Amino acid sequence: MKMNFNNYAYFPILRTRQAELNGLYHLSDDAKDKILPIITLGKWRNTDGVDKALGKVEECLGSRNFILDLSKEIQHQNESISNLMLPDSIFKNWLEFIEKNKSVVPVVQFAPTATRRNVVQQAVAIEKLGRTPVFRVRINQNELDSTLASLYALNAPEKALIIIDAGYIREVSTKLIKAGVLQTILNTINTIVQEVPETLRVLAGTSYPRSVTQYRNDDSETSGRISMLEHILYDSIGPDIVRYGDHASIHSVVYDDEGGTYLPKLDVPSDHYWYFERRPGTKSEGYKDAAETLLKNHPSLKTNTCWGAEMVRNTAAGNGKTINSPIAAISVRVNLHIDYQLEFLEAANAMPPKEDNGDEESWI
Repeated sequence: MKMNFNNYAYFPILRTRQAELNGLYHLSDDAKDKILPIITLGKWRNTDGVDKALGKVEECLGSRNFILDLSKEIQHQNESISNLMLPDSIFKNWLEFIEKNKSVVPVVQFAPTATRRNVVQQAVAIEKLGRTPVFRVRINQNELDSTLASLYALNAPEKALIIIDAGYIREVSTKLIKAGVLQTILNTINTIVQEVPETLRVLAGTSYPRSVTQYRNDDSETSGRISMLEHILYDSIGPDIVRYGDHASIHSVVYDDEGGTYLPKLDVPSDHYWYFERRPGTKSEGYKDAAETLLKNHPSLKTNTCWGAEMVRNTAAGNGKTINSPIAAISVRVNLHIDYQLEFLEAANAMPPKEDNGDEESWI
């Protein structure tokens, strides 16, 4: 199975968490056809293997392909995931898993104990299986060097994909893109373009914060907005150089076992911001009031046909299925976000061209 990554508009990064996958599940078929999700496989609650988590992804996407990575975060791993990352015998466990799961577009694993030679051999082995290797590069020189070495060894590097994952890009104190992040990304992309200009590139990051408290409007405990720095980052590089990816309105590090009280909060994407309504001191009834305010302030929600908008309308009216928990609220946010990003890309004329044979080497 060879992939043509040029056929996709948007590359959202999601984890195998109930809230995120539920938002993905409820996308329209048209939206699902336009995206190629990058799924980070982690443990599913109350299970030891990976079949349940993988099955949930397939429930969301049907027969569609998806890029699959393995979680590097210890708190999201179980023994099965750790075993898939073992570099023994040229990542034997991972390769057997890939061969068995035909809808998976595999990410080349940079395992902590793997040598560069291990990584290169793994990429070559994936290609020999008739599959298309994907490289997810954090802002890390070692990963970049291993990616380039692997691409040099492939028979068809032009068929591969590089995802440059910048992680969390917001500086907490200034609320802007972190100092040095843009230049580091530029340097990384410049190196890739010079060495393997034929390989398609995706730039992904997230600016959704772990807490929205400091983004409240002046003199408001309940309302605020958060700028989507992902758009600024993407515009700074340009759609002729990279395709658009992000973390689908989720912070880059998630702690599912955190304690604390979760107050009702809903988010709506619009005009390159996330607008939020939170209701301190309330329980599930706070979602209704938040939904009513969002509908009043964002009239487009009344005619938006996506599932997330429908859930906001239902919650405001108190009819049908409503939002009454943090998990449901996150699902709605993810669903609205992906739908909005597709509209943003279409409006920016950034939908992928059918063919692009131009020379990209002189962009920087």
